[in-house]
Amino acid sequence: MYCTKCGKEIPDVEGALYCPQCGIAQMTGGSRLGTPAKKTSVGLILVIVLVVGSIPVIGILAAIAIPQYHTYQVKGSNSIAAADIRNAKINCESYFASNQFYPDNLEQAGFKPAQDVTVSYERASDRKSYVMTFLHKKGDRVFAANSEKTEVFFRLKSETDDAYRPL
Repeated sequence: MYCTKCGKEIPDVEGALYCPQCGIAQMTGGSRLGTPAKKTSVGLILVIVLVVGSIPVIGILAAIAIPQYHTYQVKGSNSIAAADIRNAKINCESYFASNQFYPDNLEQAGFKPAQDVTVSYERASDRKSYVMTFLHKKGDRVFAANSEKTEVFFRLKSETDDAYRPL
């Protein structure tokens, strides 16, 4: 190794930090002036291989994860609508127990649907029965309930009204 200031040869002694001639601090790691250390070039190549090699893996994971995300989003939206219709049914039955007739609307029963949930509520003229349907904007199911049954029913958006089945 040679001194960076005076250019005199420094003996190859492990850990030589200073030039014995002028006393200036020197580069360490056994590298000569103007040549990079071997560890640096191997390390750089390893980093490049890891970065470039991980791009296809990230692409494959994204191809799997993005459709699954949509599926879980639809399931979550359906769950919100199903929970809402159960709560609305409980509110309507509670209102009926107190008043001996069903409310004119769900707000009167103290129920407010979640955001993005579309509600249809129809009460009979004698105020002794009702039918309601709930649908979340991002869901793929329509949920229905009435005063005659304790169950909640559902169908896919694409199916007809006679395709309701128990939840």
